Amino acid sequence: MAATHLPYPPIPYGMADFSAIRREGFLYVDKTRFLRDLENERHVFLLRPRRFGKSCWISILEHYYDRRRKDNFEALFAGTDIGREPTPATSPTSVWRNNTRRCGSPESPWCSAAGNWWRGRPLMAGAMDRYRRWYSATLLEP
Repeated sequence: MAATHLPYPPIPYGMADFSAIRREGFLYVDKTRFLRDLENERHVFLLRPRRFGKSCWISILEHYYDRRRKDNFEALFAGTDIGREPTPATSPTSVWRNNTRRCGSPESPWCSAAGNWWRGRPLMAGAMDRYRRWYSATLLEP
């Protein structure tokens, strides 16, 4: 009798969205046990080679600490180390993720070089002002 092999879940190559990886059943190696260690550090600097999971790790942090995502905690972290024993710091704050990946690209010439910083400053100030208004209206209101 031939043995039946269950296929492995697909590898999430190029994916960095923790919720999509978990929700869509991609292969996930649990690294949430390191959240406890991270909370005990005063300064953290993530230095890893390309394609080493930095963006996915940031997405895990975002989903764990952002209070707007706490309703999805069980679905996303079920079966993980931190899901079995969450820290007291789970979902305490609002996370604002600022992606600078496109800085320096032709689509974003205002942040392509340090010399162009002054040109981009009004754009960043406008973004910060919009975030402040959204934050006040959305999160500070009862």
